[in-house]
Amino acid sequence: MKYGRSLNTFFFVLFFVCYIWMLNCFSNDTFGNMYLAVVPALLYAAIGLAVGFAHRYILKLYICLSIFLASIAVFFKWRYHVTITEDILLSGLINDTNLTSEMLSFPLFAWMVLTALVPMALCMRTRIVKISLIKTVSLFFILLGLALVLAWSQGYQERKRGQIRDYRQIQALSSFSPVDLLYAFKKSLKAYRQLQKEYLDAKKTKGAFGLLNPEDDRLIVLVIGESSRGDHFELNGYHRHTSPKLMSIEHLYSFSHARSCDTLTIRSMQYMFSPLQCEEEAHVKQASFVQVLHSLGYRVELYSLQTLNAFYYYLGYDKLVSKYAVISKQPSGTKDISLLSYARDAIASYHGGKKLIVLHTLGSHQIYSDRVALQYKKFSPVCNSNDPALCSKEMLLNSYDNTIIAIDDFVSSIIGMLKNKKAMLVYLSDHGESLGENGMYFHGKPRSIAPAEQFNIPFVFWFSETYSTTREAKNFQKRIQKKSLDMPISHDYLYHSILGCSGVVSKSKSIEKQLNLCSEE
Repeated sequence: MKYGRSLNTFFFVLFFVCYIWMLNCFSNDTFGNMYLAVVPALLYAAIGLAVGFAHRYILKLYICLSIFLASIAVFFKWRYHVTITEDILLSGLINDTNLTSEMLSFPLFAWMVLTALVPMALCMRTRIVKISLIKTVSLFFILLGLALVLAWSQGYQERKRGQIRDYRQIQALSSFSPVDLLYAFKKSLKAYRQLQKEYLDAKKTKGAFGLLNPEDDRLIVLVIGESSRGDHFELNGYHRHTSPKLMSIEHLYSFSHARSCDTLTIRSMQYMFSPLQCEEEAHVKQASFVQVLHSLGYRVELYSLQTLNAFYYYLGYDKLVSKYAVISKQPSGTKDISLLSYARDAIASYHGGKKLIVLHTLGSHQIYSDRVALQYKKFSPVCNSNDPALCSKEMLLNSYDNTIIAIDDFVSSIIGMLKNKKAMLVYLSDHGESLGENGMYFHGKPRSIAPAEQFNIPFVFWFSETYSTTREAKNFQKRIQKKSLDMPISHDYLYHSILGCSGVVSKSKSIEKQLNLCSEE
């Protein structure tokens, strides 16, 4: 074979990784994003150096594949302003391949020739001169050290038990293709396997439900909390001022004795969205209420700070913006306020018809002080440790109660956006949280031995002025007047009440009257 220019392994890797970094300039429109991309680029170069020591042809394959994948990812990020996430790739794995083939175009092929095929040909024609083991190891640790120093300078945080992934890591990943593509592909495969295992056998809803008044406009917003306890909300009788904004809102109803079906998010979600009852095993067998509403003409938009994409696919949606996409764009990172702009746009774009918006928050997930912005830190001192047992009870409660203040502001802000719409909002949490009672912390204990605190949740309904005049809202008000907001309630009620309060009727009596808070007594 006749080679062109010769480069030793280090300069070969450095040259092509620098090319991939510059290629990302097309999709990274700010210097800050390019700066963030340096850390994954250095790590990528370190891996390439190790690969190159194994064999030069394996290194060429590594570089060529990297260029090819980076070229594809950058094209779609640049031309269509998309974020490469697992939900996008999951749709590609599940949907008809004809939909994927529609994305192929002449601009894509031209782009691939210029940015992928030409550099790949140059890569294959370059002769690699192998360097010694000592030099390889030395340069490997130099690259690794530079990456760590730069990560430290960018304010990276070590991920510890109970923490949500530092948003800067996600932003760095999304700034350097093909790392984002490979990361998203790995997660999409995991989600696809979970989807096949747990959700694809759920029964569909076709023909089983109808609308009492098909012409009625309805805007439904569901806010899903995380680890938030109902007994820490002032509107449920808590002694601290944790929910002053919600307390001042008309047509808002909060159940003070609400209970989750489980103590883990994914299991609780299955009870919340399907007709499963708390006493049943957590495995969905029927369609979600989201699928039911979607089949009846509702547009469904889902915005999430969590990574449950396989479950979201089971729910069904027209639009999904998942955690990876949200925090790669929002400077507030893994705080619920990152979802506000998405909620505002989704509500502003509603001009009648039927729409369901689901907002899946991080609420009161540990580390509690990481969940809230500075303006919500009313109670102090706070606990910043990942091990709450090291903090005093006062510090732990201060930190946790600050998250409730943030939730109060978040939910009331959403309600403020809905006041002039024919809208209903429901807010409830997936489970509760232990805050040191009997030496227990966090959540996730098996249901048979979990303490009551891990089942304690908020459960709130709100109707706009216009929605309050509907038959369903009037039925709700009559039921509350008769039984009071102190009545025991659980996740069992959500499926039946969302459908019932949305004016959905069941031809097969799948909506249980006693669990439908908007049914006639």
